[in-house]
Amino acid sequence: MIPKISKKLKLVLPAALLLALAACNMAPPPQPVAEARPGGSTAAAKARGTVLKERSLQPVSDVVLQKPEGGTFKMADLKGRVILVDFWATWCAPCREQAPKLAALRAKYRDKGLEVVGLNLDPPNDTALVKKFIKDAGINYPVGQGGRLFSDAFLNGTEDDTGEAPIPQLFVFARDGRLVEHFVGNRPEHAAALEKIITQELSVAP
Repeated sequence: MIPKISKKLKLVLPAALLLALAACNMAPPPQPVAEARPGGSTAAAKARGTVLKERSLQPVSDVVLQKPEGGTFKMADLKGRVILVDFWATWCAPCREQAPKLAALRAKYRDKGLEVVGLNLDPPNDTALVKKFIKDAGINYPVGQGGRLFSDAFLNGTEDDTGEAPIPQLFVFARDGRLVEHFVGNRPEHAAALEKIITQELSVAP
């Protein structure tokens, strides 16, 4: 006999599902989706990655990134620009919602010195899915395959209670490569704060 679900539980389940979609774990389905909780427990967190520890882009600036469409680039190629780094994956719903907003920011501020870089966490053999995501989301900025080196350098130390680092995560770097802001998840209040810090950093002469 299948037990009946109480009315109270029926009301709780949709709310729990909405919270779960706030951010995605780095591991693709069927792994559970984790809510981004910047102020939550990090008891299971690893030691901070070099980018967070040094608060600088320098540790990865000369590492070659593979583009899904072919070719390569390095963060060092963007020296002198304000750089917004976005960690995302095709299976992450909040990432899909956020990407067009980042494309709009890039279009608005590129001529003033902003560059957006997407670091994708899909497996290397999922190139077709990544290309489709880029096209559907209107991504107009360079995308590289994040890989273990980049995910460790940026995301280690950001794990939540599940032991996984939630995505999306955004990192804003000043023209000299200093980390000036870090956002976890895709929250409504992030948009205004993100644009504010970008305009502040763009006002600093190179």
